[in-house]
Amino acid sequence: SRFLVVDDGGDALIPIFNPEFKLMNVKRRKLDDSNGRYRYDHKGNPNLPWLSSNFKDANNVVLIEGELNAMLACAVLLEDESTKDFGYMGMGGSKVSLPYNLESKTVYIYTDNDSAGEEARVIWQEQAIEKGARTVYQLRLEGDNDFCEIAGASPNKLAGRAELRSLLLPALKNAEKVHGLLDTKIGSYTVSEIREIAKQVISSGVLIPTGFFEIDNYTGGLPIAD
Repeated sequence: SRFLVVDDGGDALIPIFNPEFKLMNVKRRKLDDSNGRYRYDHKGNPNLPWLSSNFKDANNVVLIEGELNAMLACAVLLEDESTKDFGYMGMGGSKVSLPYNLESKTVYIYTDNDSAGEEARVIWQEQAIEKGARTVYQLRLEGDNDFCEIAGASPNKLAGRAELRSLLLPALKNAEKVHGLLDTKIGSYTVSEIREIAKQVISSGVLIPTGFFEIDNYTGGLPIAD
């Protein structure tokens, strides 16, 4: 009920909202998956990610492969004080592109431990940078982990949720940084490259371009006295 998921003859109807919490589509998780497990009920807005209701205002976003995985991660992590400022995005696979702005947000990306998951991680990492993410981290869990399977492994629902939380919290803490503010490009240069050029200018005085691109790119140009 927290995520407004409803039952429809055994199928789960998952509402898909945009960052302004406007309903964009409904994704159906079918009980009979012989002809595919999922489908969108409205073809006009296909392949949109599931977002938690606090996505727009959150400073941190956990981007997860699979809408149900994202819902479950949201449910168990919202119960911990250290992740109150985290929003969640559930992506339906590598063919789904990031449609929303991530400016100034710190993004954690989790995908399945298989070739499709690795492909999705690389794509979403680059798209997160393009969408303005301040920092991007790679989130990993050992083994072939599905959040729903982890939480459902115990007959006690609370114990299963606690088990998933115990895996996710240290994974967030130990996530590997793959993109930071210094890697952001301004024009043709990254921030770190611009800083290095500025150091050269400060230490050598005003520099004059030589006209040779490779030399200018390496040195910043020659001091006026030269």
